[in-house]
Amino acid sequence: MEKPPANERSLTSDERKLIVEGSLKRLQVLHNVVDQEPSVCLYMAIEMWNVFNNSWIQPQLKTRKFPTPAMYKNGRKMELLFPLVGFQIQKNPLGVAFSPVLSESGQGMKYDYIPFKDWWRKEIAHQPMRSPEDQEKVDVSRLTRFGLIRDIRNKLAAHQDHIRPRLLDEIEQSLLIKDWGFEMEGISYKIGDGKLTVTYPYLYALLRQMNYETLRAFEMVETK
Repeated sequence: MEKPPANERSLTSDERKLIVEGSLKRLQVLHNVVDQEPSVCLYMAIEMWNVFNNSWIQPQLKTRKFPTPAMYKNGRKMELLFPLVGFQIQKNPLGVAFSPVLSESGQGMKYDYIPFKDWWRKEIAHQPMRSPEDQEKVDVSRLTRFGLIRDIRNKLAAHQDHIRPRLLDEIEQSLLIKDWGFEMEGISYKIGDGKLTVTYPYLYALLRQMNYETLRAFEMVETK
């Protein structure tokens, strides 16, 4: 552990433990109130970062298994989006609502349990849709749970009160997947063309799912 500057001190093990426990409790609260205020999903990123980057909990994470949605149910490939998020097309007005797969639905999502390091840093949690002319090279590490949480947490924590990060606009409009779309009655629609109303943002759903998986790994959420 690095030696702190002269005007600071290292946290004790008990203090680091309290930080982890506090963040997990706040994640539990956010999970319970998110239906009333979806934007609290953004705070989930900050609290998950506080949990998984705390040195006190690292030994536990080496042995604790984390849930990831199983891709198959009853032998049928599940229709998952990227793959932690599902969606529902809406009419009048035409729009789309994204949703976490969770397990509270009537069908009940099945989960596989994998080591934390695979869940956090190896599994692809988000695959951005890109048009053929978009040749931008994607940093794969940014598509993992670790990469997504790190980027959101860093941008939100650094912004000033009188400035709104563009990330928030992108989140609300689901521009992370701006080239995703569908065809209806012979007409093609894409998130980025402005013809679709996003009634529940993609990234909110993604954060809700990752938070649920975290609470489930720590046995802090009821499962069905």
